[in-house]
Amino acid sequence: MDINTSETLTGSNQGTGHQQMTWCSKQWLWFCCVALMALTALAGCNRSDDVQDQNAILARVGDSVLTVAEFKQIMQSADVIPMGHDPDTAAQGTDLQLRLLDQVIEEMILSEHAKALGLQVSDAELDQAIANIKQDYPDNTFDEMLLENAVTFNFWRERLRTRLLMEKVVTVELEDKVKINPKDIETYYQRHVNEKPDNRGEDQIGAESRDPDAMLVKHLRKIKAEKAYHDWMVDLQRQYKTQIDWEVWKKRIEHTSGASP
Repeated sequence: MDINTSETLTGSNQGTGHQQMTWCSKQWLWFCCVALMALTALAGCNRSDDVQDQNAILARVGDSVLTVAEFKQIMQSADVIPMGHDPDTAAQGTDLQLRLLDQVIEEMILSEHAKALGLQVSDAELDQAIANIKQDYPDNTFDEMLLENAVTFNFWRERLRTRLLMEKVVTVELEDKVKINPKDIETYYQRHVNEKPDNRGEDQIGAESRDPDAMLVKHLRKIKAEKAYHDWMVDLQRQYKTQIDWEVWKKRIEHTSGASP
């Protein structure tokens, strides 16, 4: 009887211990699930916040907008990447970033003005310009150039489209409107008559060797257009309102690495 009672009690204790272990395991499993769900939700929120930050509008000119992600990609392609924590280095990096921002804003203003003028760069024009550029890169060196500068072909292509559009606007608004008179041509020859051919630019050489009239007029128009560009741009800046979100700038751009998102 004593032995049977002992065996019965022992069996009862083992069952209780097993139940306790099972309950603890379930509690631990429940805790792990809850923790995992919380971490997953937090990671999702962080990713969502990061996407929102990258899509945040940094600047706006008319209907054109510049997002944080777009400007960071432009910074990377332009190699405007402040390094280290040295105050002087950080200040230099910020200055470069601000100058690049001014340049991009200028591009946006010209893009808006191009819309007003009805100007655009067609795909055919863009493809022809790309073909001309690729001629200067033998074999696969063009693709290697893109890799070295950490930019995609599509990004480079659209940046080229922007540059070509800017050139169109400047040509229509400045160069084509410049008036060249005989006095301008006479003054040019007087200043450059003693120059050696090696010290002159291609346009200058062309002006004297191929078509002295047409080529020289084109060259002088470029010179006058460059001189008139600053005042013309100031007028455009008054015409097209620019909005920059400096809170977004301080939070997401200033002193950042410039890496792509």
